Amino acid sequence: MVVLGNPPYSGTSANNGTWIKELLKGKDTQTGKTTGNYFEVDGKSLDEQNPKALYNDYVKFIRFAQWRIEHTGYGILAFITDNSYLDGIIHRGMRQSLMKSFDEVYVLDLHGNSTRN
Repeated sequence: MVVLGNPPYSGTSANNGTWIKELLKGKDTQTGKTTGNYFEVDGKSLDEQNPKALYNDYVKFIRFAQWRIEHTGYGILAFITDNSYLDGIIHRGMRQSLMKSFDEVYVLDLHGNSTRN
């Protein structure tokens, strides 16, 4: 399985389907199984006041790709994305979920955000 793409970077996502929103929270409504939760770290809630960044379209696309590869049992995810999930505090559950799902993670960060140091 290879999931390749350049997802949109929209903080105000129009992709508000129940399935993907529940998947971000660790609930696979298609299978009824519990899965990786971007809103928890070590089984505890992030308790963030504004988790808006986790509903960004590129985060949803990464979560979909992760889910798809988990169901296949193996695969590669290759996306061009925003880099905020690499060190953003709100993204710590996302990072943990990705590290649990994948044997290896390679990131080429081109530091394209001119508003960050």
